[in-house]
Amino acid sequence: MQAVSLAVVPLIVLAEACSWYAVLTTDQRAHAVENSLWGLSAALAVTGMLVIGPHRLATLYPPLIICGAAYLAFIAIYDVPMYWSRWLVDRANGRKYLSLADGMVDVCRRWTVSYRWEDWRNEVPWMSLYFSFGVWSSIWLVYAQPGC
Repeated sequence: MQAVSLAVVPLIVLAEACSWYAVLTTDQRAHAVENSLWGLSAALAVTGMLVIGPHRLATLYPPLIICGAAYLAFIAIYDVPMYWSRWLVDRANGRKYLSLADGMVDVCRRWTVSYRWEDWRNEVPWMSLYFSFGVWSSIWLVYAQPGC
C-alpha cells in the first residue's frame, strides 16, 4: 500500500507535465498520455481502497469505489480515445506542432474567445464532470467521516 501511495503523486506530476506540453506544443498525444496517467493513478487509488477494505473505510467505501470505477471507465472510453483521435486527424492533415518556446509565445499572445458549440462540444463532458462533480466530491471528502 505504501508503494501505491508513493507512486500516485509522481504520476500526477508527470500527467501535469504532459498536459502543459500538450497545451504548449498542440500535440494531442500528450493529452492522451496525460489522461492515461490520471487513469492509472485512479486505478491505483481504487486498488488501494479495495485492499484496505470496507471495514477500514466504512461509509466512504461504496461511493469511493463506485466513483473511482466510473472515472476509470470515462477516461478509458471517452477521454483518451478523444485525444488520440484528434492526434490521428492532425497526423493525417500533416499538422506541424509548436516548439515549447513558440508555444509559450502563442499562449501569451493568443486570446481568442469562442462561444461556438462546435468548439466546445467535445470538452463539455469532462469539463462538466471536473468542475461540478469533481469539486463537490472533493469538498465531500473533507467532511466525510471514515469511521461512521
